[in-house]
Amino acid sequence: MRLLLTAFFLETGVVLLLAPWSEFWDRNYFAQALPFIHALMINNFVRGAVSGLGIAPAGAAVGEIDENLQPLLDDGMRFDALDVCYKANATSVPLELRIVKPLFRRQPHLKFLKR
Repeated sequence: MRLLLTAFFLETGVVLLLAPWSEFWDRNYFAQALPFIHALMINNFVRGAVSGLGIAPAGAAVGEIDENLQPLLDDGMRFDALDVCYKANATSVPLELRIVKPLFRRQPHLKFLKR
């Protein structure tokens, strides 16, 4: 459903941006039937206003496309993390001998416990 709305907004925005500057804008039924509408429609300010109205749905569609493509870009970065060409030894743990001493016969290991 979101994809259909995005396509609709994008198409509506492109039509509103481009239609006022085409020949179809000058030669339509309403422009030929009503001369005062034709005078209004050929005014460049009206054409610019209609094109300006096309920016909003086209911008909303581009924003939706960007929002829908962002998880795909995040998934693409996941594959870069699996690159084995770089060997980072972040999981290696240095082991030292005789750091941990075993307790025999339940001997206390702290001096203040000895009496």
